[in-house]
Amino acid sequence: MNPAYLKKNKINILVHTGLMLVSMAGILGLLGWMIAGAAGFKTALILTVLGLVLTPNLPSYLIMRAARARPLHPQAGPALYRLTRTLAQRAGLKQMPALYVLPTAKLNAFAAGTPEDPAIGISQGLLRLLDPDEVAGILGHEIAHIRNNDMRVMAASALFGRLIYYLSLAGQFLMLVSLPMILLGRLHLPLGPFLFLVFAPGLSLFLHLALSRTREYNADLDSAALTGNPRALASALSRIEAYQKRVHPLRLFHSPSGQIMNTHPPTGQRIRRLMSLSVPDPETDHSWNFV
Repeated sequence: MNPAYLKKNKINILVHTGLMLVSMAGILGLLGWMIAGAAGFKTALILTVLGLVLTPNLPSYLIMRAARARPLHPQAGPALYRLTRTLAQRAGLKQMPALYVLPTAKLNAFAAGTPEDPAIGISQGLLRLLDPDEVAGILGHEIAHIRNNDMRVMAASALFGRLIYYLSLAGQFLMLVSLPMILLGRLHLPLGPFLFLVFAPGLSLFLHLALSRTREYNADLDSAALTGNPRALASALSRIEAYQKRVHPLRLFHSPSGQIMNTHPPTGQRIRRLMSLSVPDPETDHSWNFV
């Protein structure tokens, strides 16, 4: 492991996360101000606070049920449970994530819930494809999402996006109503605010996607620290990418514009970041066996 590089990247990721959330809050506040002045700004602030407080946390089992995931009982996967328990303890989680299996050959794993009600779903296809060390890297990544409460962070970002979208629509509606006065020259609408009203939802979406990619990078680094083996997650990502290209060869022709809309960073960049941490350290490197 390369602790200096890890610390530097963690700080950068935290700063980026803060800047993106503050930027989205700023867009929302500015839209409120443009529509109704100080009252609009206060209303946007109140709506944001209410949304964050009142948005329910769905129980993790309901999320897993919606994804058609089946609970994995400890007797059916004792070694996988031991691995998850070890990583959860290293992450400082008080509650071990409940494990679910997705009955599909597709390669997928995701976390749900909160640190108090965590769950991880992993597909049968992923378990068949990866070796134990690689599975440990994937589980470490999902446990990092739980510890960092990334689901809540992304829910807050999505809330900002929805409010920005609705305020933008309200502003455009008011502008349409005022169009006769604008055409008669009785009301002047500067070009800058007009463009901001129109493009604010798109800017918010861009920030949301950038935030998602930042949190993915953060989970990669945390997984490397939890397992002590960044090469394992890098290998897992490489094998998943190669498999997806074999199964879906048209992915090779995806345009750069399509990559911009991805919630995950490019796999090559993730692998390079992980391999930059890969300095052999016998005290932290581990090999996991749960066959």
